[in-house]
Amino acid sequence: MNQYTHTETDGFPDTPTLSAIEVARILGVGKNAVYAAVKDGRIPTVGLTNRVRIPTQWVKRHLTDWTQPL
Repeated sequence: MNQYTHTETDGFPDTPTLSAIEVARILGVGKNAVYAAVKDGRIPTVGLTNRVRIPTQWVKRHLTDWTQPL
């Protein structure tokens, strides 16, 4: 069971950031692909801890602009 509330308008978790695993599920790729893209700087992260957190807004924008490869 997901701990986050999903918005009714867009189906995304109602949180400012997502985990790498959540992003992998949303984008339909493996988590290793997300971690590699984070390491290469292709996916932005936020936070000061060693946990990878990706801005939800970035994921939404990426899904609407398929001209930008991962």
